[in-house]
Amino acid sequence: MQLKDEETIASLEKEFAMFMESEKQRSAQALDQAKTLKTIVTIFAFLVALAVFAAAAYVWVVRKSGASPNP
Repeated sequence: MQLKDEETIASLEKEFAMFMESEKQRSAQALDQAKTLKTIVTIFAFLVALAVFAAAAYVWVVRKSGASPNP
């Protein structure tokens, strides 16, 4: 009877170790996806900021020259 319990415990420990390993892999994959998403969002925000600055510079140049933006 004792031997059967030891086999069961060993089997449970092995299954738990496999579960923990799979969870570590899932966590690592989720972190990689989060890093990728963060990079994409950062690039998008930079491009939007660049567009806003370009538009502001255009408006400033047009107003400074006194010309109408629609000739």
